[in-house]
Amino acid sequence: MDQGILNIINLAIKTMNAQAACVTILEHPEMRTFSSQCEGVANRLEDATLTQLQYYLGGLVLSGASVIVIPDMFVDAMTRDHPHVRASGFRSYIGVPIHRTSGEVVGALCCLALHPEPWTAAQVEILGRLAFCLDAVIAARVHRMQEVKARDKLLKLNTARGGFLAHLSHEIRTPLTAINGSIDLMRTFGLGKGDNAALLDLLASSTARLMNVVNDFLELAELDAGLFTFAEETFDLSDIGRSVVEAYRELADSKGLTLEFNDQLHGRLYMSDRRVIDSILRTLFENAVRFTDAGHARIDLLENRYGHVVIRVSDTGKGIPEDLQSTIFDEFELAGPGSARTYGGTGLGMAIVKRLVGQLGGEISLDSHVDEGTTFSLVLPLRPHVNADLPPDDGLPAMRDGLDNPPVRLAAQQSPQTS
Repeated sequence: MDQGILNIINLAIKTMNAQAACVTILEHPEMRTFSSQCEGVANRLEDATLTQLQYYLGGLVLSGASVIVIPDMFVDAMTRDHPHVRASGFRSYIGVPIHRTSGEVVGALCCLALHPEPWTAAQVEILGRLAFCLDAVIAARVHRMQEVKARDKLLKLNTARGGFLAHLSHEIRTPLTAINGSIDLMRTFGLGKGDNAALLDLLASSTARLMNVVNDFLELAELDAGLFTFAEETFDLSDIGRSVVEAYRELADSKGLTLEFNDQLHGRLYMSDRRVIDSILRTLFENAVRFTDAGHARIDLLENRYGHVVIRVSDTGKGIPEDLQSTIFDEFELAGPGSARTYGGTGLGMAIVKRLVGQLGGEISLDSHVDEGTTFSLVLPLRPHVNADLPPDDGLPAMRDGLDNPPVRLAAQQSPQTS
């Protein structure tokens, strides 16, 4: 029981010369009662009898939203026929409502006596003042209960939504897989030649685009439902960075962009989920290339002074308006009006990135200015891989938290270079 409620109940017993007192709180759709009895009274009653009596009497105050005074419950019309009144042995009752600050009645403070009691106006006022003291205590409790119920409801809704999206995504993915298989078979048997070639290419690209949408929904659903599993393996983050840059060379070539890759990690190995790291980096870099019409897109890999991996993906693109930056990681949010029509996408990519980074224990932030470009910065506490076969550290400090080496520029018309 809340100590504040218990203190007021015991004070009511003493000041009202009562043998029992209780507080009944209406917590929709149920009522909950807190009670305390003087010594010797509790032993005479069964808990079920007293509880039912308290619910009934508290309900009288709640339903009428007013003070209820019953000098003798054995003769009063409201209580004389109630089965628990005579079983309890209590003869008189007084109850006052407990209000919220809005005026709504949320509970009742009641006192019971074993003998008929002609409750006076002074006693009614005393009990009313004690009920007023309960207002803040009850309000805080009701607020906590509402928060708990709201969280539970939201959790259930998210779980249900995640399950629905996962099921729907699987149902869509199955026929798409069959379509892709059919396209491959047609090409294998020479049916993708001549006029059919362009049609098959269109069908394949459209199917791949739809599959990407389905995969986004499925990944988000698994993350929300807690079903997404993370593996742990050894990988070279520099290799991932280079492969991501190379993956978008063709798109950069078509737009005349320069791709830059600055690697300060120099082949260090880390332990984490390679697939997740690759997915995060690809999403960010694809956006950088897609939303940039002139200039460059760039990836920086380095470590900060705490040994955490820092990944920066920057571009000289259109930038994100300031009023949209606070929602860019929300579901179905895009960089601005018309972005979906112009650049495509579902608006789920950044929401997935945010969740994945959080699951890895990292942080992501952005710095963006309209018509100047955007930089996304990730800090990931990746665990370094320790190779027992390597010689001990030579004591030379590693380059960290700086861009000491000039970036490798991978111009669209050039062959890739390595750093």
